[in-house]
Amino acid sequence: MSYIQRSILSKQEKPILAIRPHWIYAFEGILFGAILIILGILVDHYFYIYYGQYATSFEIDLKWIHFDNQNTPIPWLFFAAACAVFFPLFIAYIDQEIVLTDQRIIYKKGLIFVRIDEIDLDDIRAEHVEHGWFGWFIGYGRVRMNCRFIEDLHLPAISDPYKMIRKSHTARMENPSIHYDDAMFQTNMQKIKLQQEKAKNQLQVKFRVLRQKIKKNFKSSS
Repeated sequence: MSYIQRSILSKQEKPILAIRPHWIYAFEGILFGAILIILGILVDHYFYIYYGQYATSFEIDLKWIHFDNQNTPIPWLFFAAACAVFFPLFIAYIDQEIVLTDQRIIYKKGLIFVRIDEIDLDDIRAEHVEHGWFGWFIGYGRVRMNCRFIEDLHLPAISDPYKMIRKSHTARMENPSIHYDDAMFQTNMQKIKLQQEKAKNQLQVKFRVLRQKIKKNFKSSS
């Protein structure tokens, strides 16, 4: 059971959808961390090959690590940079959660110092999804909830963001305390569909232009 379902929800609330951030956060942390580690090893290797003969001989003994001309601190500096990149992204992957209920959307962030943001379904006026190129490929997007009277709610990258948006509108229609009839529901469903198709078409146009530029550059170089 998630933190929100265990500690935040009231007995009168019905959870509809529990969402974790997309795995892109962990993937980016691992990818960029691995690149930095490999880069550190290569820099150290080529630095020794080309400049090792000019370096002053030295030896440093720490508790677990020995440094000399052949084993420099360079890889460890890159490793520290890799950790600085990996851990924030990995923590962002594991410390965030979103729960949609029949009354509100709750967003939790943090492991030790927990922050809770929530909005009532009746306060949501519009939703905006940002995919980016890579997001369309693997199916994630960042959602911004345009709210009435309160600050907009920005959610992290999640899988299939339009699924959550559609379910939030369904929950509003089924909640008797919210004025939201079937005509409003159908209108908003159509808007969501058009927004999704528009974003997809814009991405296809961008890829078409990029493909044409690549072909043009390839022809000019040959």
